[in-house]
Amino acid sequence: MANRIRRSSLLLVSCLGASVFGVARPAAVLADPVDDVSVEIDLGTPDAEVEIPAAAPTASSSGRTNATATTKPRTTTVSSSASGLYGLTPARLLDTRSSAMLQRGVALPVAITGSNGVPASAVAAVLNLTITSPVEGGFVTVSPCGAAFSTSTINFEAKQTIANLAVVGLGEGGKVCVTASAEAHAIVDLSGYIAKGGQLYSPVAPSRIVDTRAGAPIEAGTVVPVQIAGVGGVPATGVTGASINLTVTSSATEGYALAFPCGATPPTSSNVNFAKGKDAANGAVVNLDTSGRICVLASAKAHLLVDLTGWFGSNGTEVQAATPERLLDTRKDGSRVAAGERVAVFTAPGALGGVINVTVTEPAAAGYVTVWPCDQAKPATSALNFGAGKTVANAALAPVSAGGEVCLESSVRAHLIVDRTAVLGLAGTGRLDTTGNSATDWALTQVGSVYAAMNPYRFGDSKYGKAWDCADGAATCSKVDTQNKNRTAAAGSFVYDCSGLVVAAWLRAGVDLAKQGATWTQPMLDKLPRVTRETAQVGDLIMFDFDPNDADPVDHVGMYLSPTEMVHAGTCAGGTSAVCRTTINWKNAVAVLRPAAA
Repeated sequence: MANRIRRSSLLLVSCLGASVFGVARPAAVLADPVDDVSVEIDLGTPDAEVEIPAAAPTASSSGRTNATATTKPRTTTVSSSASGLYGLTPARLLDTRSSAMLQRGVALPVAITGSNGVPASAVAAVLNLTITSPVEGGFVTVSPCGAAFSTSTINFEAKQTIANLAVVGLGEGGKVCVTASAEAHAIVDLSGYIAKGGQLYSPVAPSRIVDTRAGAPIEAGTVVPVQIAGVGGVPATGVTGASINLTVTSSATEGYALAFPCGATPPTSSNVNFAKGKDAANGAVVNLDTSGRICVLASAKAHLLVDLTGWFGSNGTEVQAATPERLLDTRKDGSRVAAGERVAVFTAPGALGGVINVTVTEPAAAGYVTVWPCDQAKPATSALNFGAGKTVANAALAPVSAGGEVCLESSVRAHLIVDRTAVLGLAGTGRLDTTGNSATDWALTQVGSVYAAMNPYRFGDSKYGKAWDCADGAATCSKVDTQNKNRTAAAGSFVYDCSGLVVAAWLRAGVDLAKQGATWTQPMLDKLPRVTRETAQVGDLIMFDFDPNDADPVDHVGMYLSPTEMVHAGTCAGGTSAVCRTTINWKNAVAVLRPAAA
């Protein structure tokens, strides 16, 4: 089976606001062919300005398909406004052992901002979640408070102690919520946060840099220094942190293992919890000491393995939290992955990598899973170790192929589940120097421009519009638009409604949507070809229906920048009406369209 590759993809459906998880869906079909329009152009009715809800989990496909990804621009040149890692000395935020267990299905909020120096500007947290003493088997999820979820962070058995890394976006009040399917104690340790100006990330091909099995097991409490800077494709200087996978094997007793900067006091938190003689692994994000090293130790005599997956520093690419999303679940089609069978998952199209949580369940025997970019050779590393019949999860900062795919291979027959919580190195978020698409590059130059639903202005500076004019030569003036809202703009500037920005942007790229009869949202939906979400490219049009109770099948459009962001004209942060970059609410997405000749 080694040469057989199965691919899993998310298939976009017209859900009209419904959120459905775990159901296989048909692929989107193309709309009617586009005609060359030579008659007088109908400017149409201005699209309504919609209040875009906070992002929610998207409906996901569980089927493994033969869909292929389109290669997208990839760059690691990032502006100073990029979001990155602020590493911290691990701090314990929650330990329910001193109070009461998590209750089944009850979300327990954990404050991130305002504690341990985390500012209000933080957008995500880097956490280590440990579950201990569960009364029965189940799972636990860490998610942004206030957001729905269909993913898991840890799977556990009764009375088991197990840990996992999680990079989680912050929800209401700067909090994350911990929700378990069974009563259990939870421990949450904070090791960093994501915010603008933080350390940037550079993924590397996974490589094994420590494997003590060639000699004697490491004695309990022995500190093992591990050189990171200058090893495995990591520069010798300018490196402040690393992402690793730490594995413990052949342990003499049960215990725990941890990684920390050499020279620092070992933290009271742990990265890996293990049973006697059982393999266990967990991802970790660790600061380096001044010599570019980390140190690892275990509380019991055992062998230690360290796999390197990336590094943090002043150069690299940004880290951006995404709505937790299930990308793969082989249980849905009932077919376990065979030993040695490769499964390709569209993890982060348009990005350099993704933060994923990989779960194995119903394995036929003890084994391991390897994760790597699909366009590279399979490395001699493991992302996850498990026993026969066990359900085990582990997080990874995984680099992806040029097509946005990550490959997984299990050493034994098993079911695989993949959830994504963040993306690395988005091509086209506006934080990068270029999106690789002239339409979106130009649209991003219009960020801050006024939104207004006024037909004469709806196409911005295209040949179908004109500049904002003010009587008596005033520098700034206000007008009431067709939504009966007062809009204020500077004389000579251009204002946009959602479709007007799209038309103006694509005209800049040499594509005249008016000639295709697609000047506002409804004819865009009717006239332009549809593509599936997993093959979305920078500049594609994302159509939304935020009011499923009205008769209109679509009421808003934005331009795709990345799996999580778009540029649009509409309601922005703080309730302002303007052109801005914002999170894609895939829950309300109706279709993804690609203008002809794009």
